[in-house]
Amino acid sequence: LVSDGPRGAVATDGTKLYSAGLYEDVPVIDRTGAGDAFTSGFVSVIATGGTVEEALVFASANSTSVVGKIGAKAGILHADTELQDMEIKVTALNDK
Repeated sequence: LVSDGPRGAVATDGTKLYSAGLYEDVPVIDRTGAGDAFTSGFVSVIATGGTVEEALVFASANSTSVVGKIGAKAGILHADTELQDMEIKVTALNDK
């Protein structure tokens, strides 16, 4: 897993390499804690049996929520947060 701030992130499941963009048109108020929110969101999905693609989506949503608030914890999402209004594209870079 490599996150690159405003350039998105890449991760692998050991077979495929995935690239994830960012949520568009989200105002950034404070970047404090964005990386931690991304990583904790990713790990929480993987730890509960989710896929790398699902983890990238939730991680991006979690970090997006955090940068929209002041401080590192104000925007952290709960695990059961519905993400239907937040769309992000995850692409397998080496899918054959």
